[in-house]
Amino acid sequence: MDERAKVLIMNLVELMRESQQRVYDYEFADYLMDKTGIKPEELVECGIYGSRPLHPDVGGIAQREDGSILRVFREHYGEGDIFKSWRRFYLGALDEVCYVPEGSDSGYSRQNFLDLCDGDNELAERLFEAVTWEHPESWIDQAMTSGEWIVCNGCGKLYDVDGNSGVCPECGKAGVE
Repeated sequence: MDERAKVLIMNLVELMRESQQRVYDYEFADYLMDKTGIKPEELVECGIYGSRPLHPDVGGIAQREDGSILRVFREHYGEGDIFKSWRRFYLGALDEVCYVPEGSDSGYSRQNFLDLCDGDNELAERLFEAVTWEHPESWIDQAMTSGEWIVCNGCGKLYDVDGNSGVCPECGKAGVE
């Protein structure tokens, strides 16, 4: 890449910072990091990668070499005592534990959040940001009961009603299951 292209990309990154635009396209974010040398945590912390800048971790976690949880160090957050790590969710490996709800010794990784949201990155991020003490499955059940999230009766995909006017973004069908 020539010097002019590098300058243009750096200018784009600076413009995004100033205008508070967000990058949701992970391939584009990877491209920016590759071409500019900017680190992923810098993209997240300056608020242009993902949904919001990183929060400090709530609590802590000790894991064995195989990834299993050895001990959870909980802190009060929302309505319970939990472990929650934005850094692990946004920057860690897909299988890295980033959330342990109240009353549980089982953890959730970014991959678990993606699986619960049919592989939809934006929904997985919204779910991770929303849970404050409960199991993510419970939060989804509550969102479905309130009509905030629904399952398409055409393709079975979970989606957010607010962002899609009740029309499935996958198949275009209106309606709920």
